[in-house]
Amino acid sequence: MSNKSVYAFAALLLLVIIGMLTGSFRLVIYPYMLIVGLLLLGGLTKKLNVNKKLIWIPTVITVLFLLLQLCLDLVTLHSPIGNGKLIFGITSSTAIYYLGIWLVCASISLIYSWTFIHPEEKQSVIETNSLDV
Repeated sequence: MSNKSVYAFAALLLLVIIGMLTGSFRLVIYPYMLIVGLLLLGGLTKKLNVNKKLIWIPTVITVLFLLLQLCLDLVTLHSPIGNGKLIFGITSSTAIYYLGIWLVCASISLIYSWTFIHPEEKQSVIETNSLDV
């Protein structure tokens, strides 16, 4: 990792800290998402050089997070809990977090770990998880 990228991450983390101190969730969330996206892309660089087809992973992840955050911003524009409507018994902003963002995070971590496991490890995982009847 070069010095420029370390400085960029430090600047983004400084924005996150300023957002925490001022109580602005947008100053916390957006730099955080950028940090996660850049780290994901950095982790994928070696694998992407070998297999160019895997570029869909960081692209889809970035688009999903940006769409969910945009939706959250629109819902919480005038009120922190949303427009007062309930989705599955919870406020709309909480529903976006739990049913959208959290679900995407859990799914992404599984896709990421499954994609970048070595083939010999993948085969051993399959063999140990299969049931011999």
